[in-house]
Amino acid sequence: MGSLSDLNNVSSHLKSRFARGFLRALARIHNLSPPPASSSSNQDFALRKCQRVKLAAYASMASAFGKRRVWSRAMLQRIRCHSSSVRRGKVRQHMRTMRRSGKKRKKIGRELAAKAQDVKKLRKLVPGGESMDLEGLLRETAHYVKCLVTQVQVMRSIADFCSCPP
Repeated sequence: MGSLSDLNNVSSHLKSRFARGFLRALARIHNLSPPPASSSSNQDFALRKCQRVKLAAYASMASAFGKRRVWSRAMLQRIRCHSSSVRRGKVRQHMRTMRRSGKKRKKIGRELAAKAQDVKKLRKLVPGGESMDLEGLLRETAHYVKCLVTQVQVMRSIADFCSCPP
């Protein structure tokens, strides 16, 4: 696992790898041909394009970091599963809601119960967080948030560059 100094130094090499991958994906998305003119099909096409841009941003970020981090491996696996199910024509399944078991839970303090709920929510937010211990989860969360900040910075730079008049 990485140290705290890794969090402060997201190298320009990784930023450029993310930017290159994202720009390539945007070019592929831009080259998609629109469906025949119909308002509902145009709306569906626009929605699918937006979803592809979001997916491209996540895939580019995870690819830039490779398999070094748990969250990037989990995200790449999620993207692979999603794209293979789309290719097969399967309907995307929504995540199942957690059901309470019939067993009585041990009584614990309200504070501990609230912290347990917070950890449970965090596990759902961080890709691959379901299988981590608390220390690893916090470390991966810090790295993941730093990468999301980097992703936003790069995307803003791209938007600023593209919106500037010639």
